Amino acid sequence: MNKQFLPQQIPAGETPVVRLLHDVRGDFCFAGTVARMGEHKAYLNQYGAVSVLAENWHGLGVRPPEMEWVSGKPSHWCEGGKNTVYVIEPYEGDWTLEALNKLEAAAKLKPLFIPLRTEFFNKFLSGEKKEELRMYGPHWNEKTCRVGRPVLLSKGYGKHARATSRITSFGKIPATDLSAKDQQAVIACFDSLDIEIAVIGLGDVVEVA
Repeated sequence: MNKQFLPQQIPAGETPVVRLLHDVRGDFCFAGTVARMGEHKAYLNQYGAVSVLAENWHGLGVRPPEMEWVSGKPSHWCEGGKNTVYVIEPYEGDWTLEALNKLEAAAKLKPLFIPLRTEFFNKFLSGEKKEELRMYGPHWNEKTCRVGRPVLLSKGYGKHARATSRITSFGKIPATDLSAKDQQAVIACFDSLDIEIAVIGLGDVVEVA
């Protein structure tokens, strides 16, 4: 077998993660894009090229001298010249080039507006609350709540207290699968548990000054 095409495989059960040895800045058409020093989940294409999500949620390619593997390093991965090409065999996982492209597309969407009661708004700010529950339907579904989409949280419908975040996960479950406390809240709003609930996971929340 030609050395340039040794098959590669992600170790079973591992997520590809790399540590950037310094801040990595994009050049040319990626000027202004920055990925900070530290650990990042890695996205790999079929040739073994590594990208990470930069601060603006765009993919940024990383060169071997700029990083080191933390976990999920593919077998036979090239740590040498940039012209060496290796092929990565398909593997199950979220951190593929396709997933990266979906995240980039979602990041360009208009922020999803989520009005909240003061109690829940404050819990998101403190980090106590990480998920928002809504009745699954035309406004709250897989298309409107795509992972990576920006979010604008608002205390009520006014503009005096707002915060930003991003959707990190989405799920749909029967209301009967919720905790007893959440079921009570659903009954208070909809007078029934015979509905489906959209579970919207959010990342770090930053209050808008």
